[in-house]
Amino acid sequence: MQSHDGFLEVPCARCGRKGAKIQWGDVCPVCREEQKHRARRIGRLAAIPSTIAVGVWVLLSVPPDVQLARIYGMVAVIATYVLVRRIVSRIAQDLVK
Repeated sequence: MQSHDGFLEVPCARCGRKGAKIQWGDVCPVCREEQKHRARRIGRLAAIPSTIAVGVWVLLSVPPDVQLARIYGMVAVIATYVLVRRIVSRIAQDLVK
């Protein structure tokens, strides 16, 4: 069935809702948001242990009397959280069904 603007309505590959702006085999915007939400959650859960591990490593390996090295270590801990979260979230978006 055609929509009001003349395009063919295509069903969502996951839930079956029909929409004019999705391609064959693609998911609807509602399902895509659910996938993104799950992927972000997985990214957060994966980033926390890796950040703790890097923090412990920085704490144990950097001498306490070198303040600049401690500052760089804390920047590395924050960067680890951000990078791991983004990388795992992107991978999970492709793998989460």
